[in-house]
Amino acid sequence: QGLGISEKLMETALSFASTHYKSCYLETNHDLKVACILYEKFGFKLLNSPISGSGHFAMNAWYLKDLEVVNQ
Repeated sequence: QGLGISEKLMETALSFASTHYKSCYLETNHDLKVACILYEKFGFKLLNSPISGSGHFAMNAWYLKDLEVVNQ
């Protein structure tokens, strides 16, 4: 903790994803407060419900980030 590894991993993952996708969707749990803070710090927007067809039902927090902004 506190070494910035999660931020470096997120930067790497988003950089790679931005070359292949227009957006990034993820699901998590509100109880994972540190993770939610990280996602919001990186520009993920909290959604009111999961995206259609995600097929996942165990999570209660859904995030979406526009990756086209990353490429600019």
